[in-house]
Amino acid sequence: SLIRLPGCIWTPVALRSTDKAEVLGNLVPALIFSYLAVTAWLGGTTPENGINLQFPLKGRDYLFAQAGASWLTNHHSNAGSQKYAQDIIQLNSWGRSASGFDPTALEEYVIYGQPVYSPCDGIVSVVLDGFEDIPPGGTPSDEENPAGNHIYIQCEAQDAYVLLAHMKQGTITPSAGSRIKTGEMVGQVGSGQTVNSATG
Repeated sequence: SLIRLPGCIWTPVALRSTDKAEVLGNLVPALIFSYLAVTAWLGGTTPENGINLQFPLKGRDYLFAQAGASWLTNHHSNAGSQKYAQDIIQLNSWGRSASGFDPTALEEYVIYGQPVYSPCDGIVSVVLDGFEDIPPGGTPSDEENPAGNHIYIQCEAQDAYVLLAHMKQGTITPSAGSRIKTGEMVGQVGSGQTVNSATG
């Protein structure tokens, strides 16, 4: 609007216009866009108490379907300990997360079975394995354990716990109480996405 209609929309005269629909039609999208721009900018900044973690996957073409501390970009943001949870999917060369238009098997997802690596040096505090992998569009087989097969790592240098969730059944290699290093393989992805959540 600033480029195409200079002086027509944002002037005091225009904002005092009696045509409220015209004013709102320009002002509301501008406010929404401004909020999105600020949220995106803040997403690239690190707070003073931020922690430094290595990305738990290797390869390329990953997409954060849900991430960040804003309800606008992350539906986990108001879910207590899931505030910083991330839903990560991997894309194929066509920019899709799975082969076919209506995937019905987990094997059709690009990320399924990919190795998962520890994002920090630390001690494994919890290991839970034995749940069936979550089918496409499905829900965890045990509603009391929505994270499914997962591992908690107490990061030594970061004063934080990291949850690596929705892992493939029977693939988690460390045991509770064991010490692991950054980049050490801990299991495989067990759904069409993987979720990792860091909490202080």
